[in-house]
Amino acid sequence: MSKFEDLIEKYQKGLLDERQSKLLDAWFDNLSEIDNEVKWPESRKEHVKLQLLAKINNDNPKKRIYPMYSRKWVSMAASIAALIVSVFFVWNYTAAIKSKSVIEMHKISSANISKVILPDGSIVWLKAYSKLSYPEQFSDTNREVKLEGEALFEVAENPKKPFVITCGELKTTVLGTSFNIRANRKDIEVNVLTGKVALSSEYSDSNMILLPNEMGVFDKGDQKITKKRSPEQTIQSIKAGTRYTMQFEDVPMELVAKEMERKYNVGIAFKNKKINNCLITADFSGQTLDMTLHMIGQVLGVSYTIDENLVLIEGNGCE
Repeated sequence: MSKFEDLIEKYQKGLLDERQSKLLDAWFDNLSEIDNEVKWPESRKEHVKLQLLAKINNDNPKKRIYPMYSRKWVSMAASIAALIVSVFFVWNYTAAIKSKSVIEMHKISSANISKVILPDGSIVWLKAYSKLSYPEQFSDTNREVKLEGEALFEVAENPKKPFVITCGELKTTVLGTSFNIRANRKDIEVNVLTGKVALSSEYSDSNMILLPNEMGVFDKGDQKITKKRSPEQTIQSIKAGTRYTMQFEDVPMELVAKEMERKYNVGIAFKNKKINNCLITADFSGQTLDMTLHMIGQVLGVSYTIDENLVLIEGNGCE
């Protein structure tokens, strides 16, 4: 038995004196001389001692102990660990942002018509037993929603961000307009009230441009779109039950403001009460809150500010 093995055996039995214990400790301290740059903490030395003793107790002579790691491998392992941790946090942060951006809101209408005001100010009149899905916030490039059933859309104008409605296999693309979409089992019908609408099918080359008072019908069977004139009766039925029509003729601004409050879910206040007396003759149908206020400002020579859901109108008013 070698002197080293004898020391180990006595160490196990607790028979080492102070000098021998120091000798064994010195051996472990000298392990670092194999690689002068390695600096082992005391806890690591103790671990290697126990590991070494356990290996010696093993009856298999082929097993050897390799207690030392060069600084090169330690550094490499640390770098890999740091990279993994960094990737983990970046992935989670990116996933959190992406998840937040695609959070979907769902609105399902009952037997009555429901009003939905989208993040961009567009208004959707969701018809009975229909469903609208849209993001909590629109992206920087477009505004996409999904429709099941029927809805009348009053889309806020924004040339830089097209408004796209997916209804079954039909896509309707607009910049700012008002129109109605109705999906049945056999077809999807689009009626345009104002502006211009582009229709396209996901599974065919069929596409079409619709103008005001035109109707596009997409046949789900042959995947084709046909165009025809919208009957007046159809136009009237589309508007029924909504506050789409905002047409006034010599109506006091006080009453116009009340209609606006009901439609846009805002409160309207006048800094000068004389503004209530001003008469309005205009058609605000299919317009957003901002556009309606802009038109009123042009007609009456007043200004306005919007603070969340409160609108303050200022000006000289009328006698």
